[in-house]
Amino acid sequence: MAINQAFRTEDIALWYLFRFYIIDLCTQLEKIHKEQNLQTTLTLYRGQSHLPTKEFENIKSNIGGLISTNGFLSSSKDIEQTSQFVLGATDTEDFKVVLFEITVDAAKLKNIIFVDIDQYTGILGEKEILFSIGSVFKIESVNYDTNLNLWNIKMKATDEGTYEVKQRIDTMRKKFQNRNINLLFGRVLLDMSQFTKAESYFQMMLQVLPRQHEDLASVYDHIGELNMRTTNWNEAIKNFNSAYQIKKKKLRSNHPDLGVTLNSIGNYYKAIGNLTEANVYYTKALCCSNDQKNVAITKLNIGTIHTINGQYDEAVDLCMEARDILQQIQSCPQAEILHCHGIIGDIHLAKQDYQQAQDFYLTAFK
Repeated sequence: MAINQAFRTEDIALWYLFRFYIIDLCTQLEKIHKEQNLQTTLTLYRGQSHLPTKEFENIKSNIGGLISTNGFLSSSKDIEQTSQFVLGATDTEDFKVVLFEITVDAAKLKNIIFVDIDQYTGILGEKEILFSIGSVFKIESVNYDTNLNLWNIKMKATDEGTYEVKQRIDTMRKKFQNRNINLLFGRVLLDMSQFTKAESYFQMMLQVLPRQHEDLASVYDHIGELNMRTTNWNEAIKNFNSAYQIKKKKLRSNHPDLGVTLNSIGNYYKAIGNLTEANVYYTKALCCSNDQKNVAITKLNIGTIHTINGQYDEAVDLCMEARDILQQIQSCPQAEILHCHGIIGDIHLAKQDYQQAQDFYLTAFK
């Protein structure tokens, strides 16, 4: 089964099977992209004789909007050769015949990875350009070409919408650089809110990892977080406790990894309304962490407890400290800092300090 078909399937085992190939291919494409350093403006073509009607209608109704690939996208500089893929095909109720026309202003793009792979395919003359996973395009027009008897979809490669994603992925890479890459793969599913897939993936990890594997506790942490997001409180605390017991046996009492689980347990108690117990675990977590981002997150959590208890000044102080810490972290996504401003705005609103609340809200929504 082709890699792009694997991206479309719900079979998590298949994703797991291809995971290293996908990661390696993405890495190689990024390396070659930098080496080629293409700076010209390209016009590329991609013929597709069986584009599902639902996907076509989504594109047609989203002129001016963005579309992102969930797999690798091949294209060609040769319109004549591309047309061969759709020659003689006709629209049906379920599928449309389309010719994508893609403009790439290479000199202006920083985050879109694409490579001229003509020398690597073994088939000279294809003039093929391959885009990596997650490439983003702006839909410019959708028109029916009566001469070619197909739909012409014009798109332009763009960095719009890619910066925050790239920043998030880079942050995750740094976080997991000394860990099993399997955790990063599952984390992406979780952050995409693909909860069923993420749970299947992490449950499979529990089955394949040895009982003494260093990543086992982190797998339980991630399943617990997934349970929290789906409000499955009982399972959440079970998984957090499993992670905690494993870490407690292997790590010193103030190890940063232990702090991650303690913070998660604090989140659980806050979610079920036991604020006293939540504060206990948050305070323990704060004593463990030497990672500045985790310190900031824990301070925000303690600040939330103070807000609920009506201790607004203490809450503001802690959240401002958290904001200042995040601003000093170069790799911290701007969205997380703005989220801090929103939280501080909420506290001022609860204090009935409306001017301060407005100021922080305006900053948050910039």
